[in-house]
Amino acid sequence: MTQERLTEYGVTLLRVSLGVMYLAHSILLELFPSALPVRRAISSPSACPDGWPM
Repeated sequence: MTQERLTEYGVTLLRVSLGVMYLAHSILLELFPSALPVRRAISSPSACPDGWPM
């Protein structure tokens, strides 16, 4: 295989994998819309014990 052909395969693989990741994240946010507020509440400074950096 030539370098040009390998580059084409690499670009195609990158585009497909990023597209799959984008769709997976959008589907997860559609199915679990309450996950963001819960995560925000958990990581808020008031949720950490005293002395923990945030």
